[in-house]
Amino acid sequence: ISTVWLLPVVIPSIVSVVNTVSLAISNSSASTSALVVPSGLIRIASTTNAHFSITSSAGTATNADMVIGAGQEAVFQVDNGSFVNAIRSSADGRMSISCVRVGNPVGE
Repeated sequence: ISTVWLLPVVIPSIVSVVNTVSLAISNSSASTSALVVPSGLIRIASTTNAHFSITSSAGTATNADMVIGAGQEAVFQVDNGSFVNAIRSSADGRMSISCVRVGNPVGE
């Protein structure tokens, strides 16, 4: 019996950040202003465990919303003008929301 090692395959891509907003996360729900998202993609990263929602207008996050862990990142497809609403799970922190573009920026 031989051992087969499976290594992750990295597919090279070019990711550029178009703009970023920072949201303070506490025990009260907070919302971004309308996001400028020409690419339709946002990357969310958090310094603390938090619940968040993505809505078409400013809203309220609750502990029933999606969860992102401290130090994790996630990418979502959203409409231009969307809002991100967030509330902490345990400790205060910050959430970074970046509009990202994937692909070759040559010729832009």
